[in-house]
Amino acid sequence: MASYTGTCNCGSVTVTLATAPSMIYACHCLNCRRAGGPFSMNYILGEDEVTVHDSKNSRKQYVDTNTTSKATVKRTFCQNCGSPLYSQAEKLAGKYFVKASLFDEITMTKTDIFQDRQIHWI
Repeated sequence: MASYTGTCNCGSVTVTLATAPSMIYACHCLNCRRAGGPFSMNYILGEDEVTVHDSKNSRKQYVDTNTTSKATVKRTFCQNCGSPLYSQAEKLAGKYFVKASLFDEITMTKTDIFQDRQIHWI
């Protein structure tokens, strides 16, 4: 099966997965909403399932300690174009929350997390 590759807006960072994930997780927490919309679409994968190529050393990380769960979340983004790339939550060590918006085709099957924070019109 072909790999599944996405990129940030400027093309400096590519993220490759062995296959397209079957499930997307829509996070409605306030921090994800502030980062770009009414929710964030994520693929939750093990570190060994994600390959990141950063040709221009463009990744930057924001350590978020102001989270709903009071746990630290490392949010990685492209410092050139601002595209969110992935997050890593201390409570889920070894997992990447890869931003599905990096990919041209996005899995349709989804589940919602932090629904208590969901905007009422969604």
